[in-house]
Amino acid sequence: MSEAMNEANTQTDFNSSDDQKASLPNRRWFTIPEAADYFAINPKTLYSLIGRERISPNAVMKLGKAIRIDIRRVEQEGVRGK
Repeated sequence: MSEAMNEANTQTDFNSSDDQKASLPNRRWFTIPEAADYFAINPKTLYSLIGRERISPNAVMKLGKAIRIDIRRVEQEGVRGK
C-alpha cells in the first residue's frame, strides 16, 4: 500500500506543474514572472518589451509598483515591430 501511495504522490507532483500551466490561459491578467514563464522568455526581456512599448500599452496594467499583463490581448495583437 505504501508503494502505491508513493507512486500516486510522485505522479501527482509530476502532473501538478502541467496542470498549473494548462489552467493559466483561463486567467486574463498575469504577473511579470507568470507572463514570462507563459511566453517562455526572461522576465527582464518582458520588462524591456513593456518599456519600449513593443507590447501594447492596452495589454499592460500598472497598479503602483505592480504590473499585470493581459495575456489574451498580447496573444491577439502580438509584439509590435521597431
